[in-house]
Amino acid sequence: MELVRLTIDGPRVRGEVVRYLVETLPDSQADPHWRAFMDSVPAWLRERFGCGTVATDTLHYPTAQPGYRDELVAVCTSRFTRKPDWRALLRELEAHHVWTLPDNSELPSLANVVSVDGDGVTTEAWTGVRYHSYTFGATSLIPAPEAQHGEAIHRALIEFVKRVHNDLQPASR
Repeated sequence: MELVRLTIDGPRVRGEVVRYLVETLPDSQADPHWRAFMDSVPAWLRERFGCGTVATDTLHYPTAQPGYRDELVAVCTSRFTRKPDWRALLRELEAHHVWTLPDNSELPSLANVVSVDGDGVTTEAWTGVRYHSYTFGATSLIPAPEAQHGEAIHRALIEFVKRVHNDLQPASR
């Protein structure tokens, strides 16, 4: 999963791409290849996503309760050989009203429609005075123009992350 964080300080626009992974840890009976991959997650994140330090931890759940398990959590920030054009991303997001869109729950909905695709975007904005947060998912099911902007923001972020992926620093640095 990815978090694209923009910081606007007067005329300056900075950003970062934070990658995180939460994955169920296999027990000793699991496929050894899967277990080996889980053990190699920090190196995989450094290599695949140009991360520097990878912070990892394990969430332990009580084994006495059915359905609980341990999970690996890994987080890192991608490093880039060329600075991404954060200002261009900001302009695109602002063209879709990124700071003022209402939350999904405030828009009209269709009765008896359930989406299970899990795709969506969550935006949080802090202006120094006001905090605003909203989430859009299954925008094709929402009969409101704001949903189209939510979908455009989602697509813009996905495309931005794809573009900057080519500028990731190699893991050896």
